[in-house]
Amino acid sequence: ERCVFGGNTAARGGAREFFLSQPRGTNCLFVDNVSTGSGGGGAIWLGNSTTATLRNLTVYGNSSNATAGAIYNTGGTSTIANSIIWGNTGPGTTAQNGIRSAGGSTSTTYSCVQGGATGAGNVSADPQFEDVANDAFRLSLASPLIDAGANASVPAGTTVALAGAPRFVDIASTPDTGTGTQPIVALGASERQI
Repeated sequence: ERCVFGGNTAARGGAREFFLSQPRGTNCLFVDNVSTGSGGGGAIWLGNSTTATLRNLTVYGNSSNATAGAIYNTGGTSTIANSIIWGNTGPGTTAQNGIRSAGGSTSTTYSCVQGGATGAGNVSADPQFEDVANDAFRLSLASPLIDAGANASVPAGTTVALAGAPRFVDIASTPDTGTGTQPIVALGASERQI
């Protein structure tokens, strides 16, 4: 919870590899991680009956030499919600470098996935981060991802976002496109503050 994984390198799962486990990740940032071998998963590799529960992640600028610049699920059933998967690179299409499942299945909802993803509430619009060049992955006021998540997918007891700011903030100038009682959670690891 509220972790930053940045600039890591591994043969597979540049930042994290999960094998025969049930990991949870909430309000975490994965940025500039690299999978250098044939295993894939620039940021996260999920394998052999792993059941991951991933909520409000920002996965940006990761890469893989083999497959899936961001998240690669080779086994098990995992869920992703309220997350941003953007700007990840590797061989294959843009969508394949976001979330790729081969041997496992991943349900993705109320998330922004570059190249698109099937699931309720998913979008593929530019997140419009404040300042990526200076590692500011907060959403700008122009972002379509503000108030766009699913409150029910936020783990119970979660009250703050990545940097310790309140997790639920209503931005009155932004229409609520998510689901739940106002305030609606924003997508990604950071919540836009007023």
